[in-house]
Amino acid sequence: MIESGGAPHAVPLARRAVERVTAAMLHMDDSSGIIGGDLRMLTALYARACRAAPPDPKQLAAGLDEVARLVTERRIAADPDSWAAIGIKFLRQQLAALSGDVDAHVAVLAENLHGARQYGEIVTVLRDAGRGADAER
Repeated sequence: MIESGGAPHAVPLARRAVERVTAAMLHMDDSSGIIGGDLRMLTALYARACRAAPPDPKQLAAGLDEVARLVTERRIAADPDSWAAIGIKFLRQQLAALSGDVDAHVAVLAENLHGARQYGEIVTVLRDAGRGADAER
């Protein structure tokens, strides 16, 4: 749809797919990471559709604010050892990345430093932001 000029129609479909998978992740086990991978693919597709047919910036900002509010609300209520907590953590990381605030993104990633992968993600975020010295530290 995007390549054939139907991006304005693809945007709401892709958004709905992202919303439904995101909502489902709050209630399921994705310890394999398969659903998270699918969500990343859907989010990239949605971003591609939005680049071809940009949404109203005010609506988009309001939507992100609402997602952030809901994620914060669910984080407070969720059992920290539940599968929902893993989905919430993933959403918080995505929201922090979208914010453009590198320090906030690093702070969210740093909340769960139990393996080399998490440190690697922090290094990547800092390097991508042109903060090589911070990444090295």
